[in-house]
Amino acid sequence: MDDYSRQQALLTKIKAKFCDGVSARLATAIGKDPTYVNRIFYPQEKKGAKGIGPEIQAVTKRVFDLPRGFWDMHPDEVWLDDPGGVVIEGAFGGKKGDRPITIK
Repeated sequence: MDDYSRQQALLTKIKAKFCDGVSARLATAIGKDPTYVNRIFYPQEKKGAKGIGPEIQAVTKRVFDLPRGFWDMHPDEVWLDDPGGVVIEGAFGGKKGDRPITIK
């Protein structure tokens, strides 16, 4: 999975967990224009597509209290569907499921 797709998948998980899957809510939460946020979810080859740069990563980390290293993870390592918070498995280099951590 290339970085563009990986980061897009991570942001999709954030949008689903914290914004009920609504891009406009995500845009409001991170202080960006809704049209800009919509373009973040465009396929990379589509005209007008935007990547997820350091600014978006930093603001989402702060606003949604994401754990350190979140943006370096593979989407399969991140479990945001736990009602108690963000759950990360294998975040410390162990085997997947070795040491689940919940961030509340």
